Amino acid sequence: MVEEAAPPVALEPVIETIEQETIVEEVVEQPTATDGKWDIVLAFSGPSWVNIRDADNKGRIIGHMRAGTTRTLEGPAPYSVVIGDSTMVELRIDGKAIDLKPYSKRKVARFTLDPAKLALQ
Repeated sequence: MVEEAAPPVALEPVIETIEQETIVEEVVEQPTATDGKWDIVLAFSGPSWVNIRDADNKGRIIGHMRAGTTRTLEGPAPYSVVIGDSTMVELRIDGKAIDLKPYSKRKVARFTLDPAKLALQ
């Protein structure tokens, strides 16, 4: 006995409609290294002199600084930095202290500062 094959059945796609709730999240934007904005602060615990220029060679912080002075660095990076008596200066980027000793010779620190290339964790 030979069984006959059933005729093919046309399948139609099943489309389900799923109702989604609208999810609203408040996003607070914080300056980070990824968006090119950094909080760069120099705090002077004693007399020092600085010459900091931005990527356009515009002087950003230049001159003699007294103990207790705090300056915020702004402008396009990278920065060309020279700090006289670097032992009297604390440099912080986004709240993280940067050690100036590796860049100092006879208490004068010379370096290029590019916050985008720093691994701040």
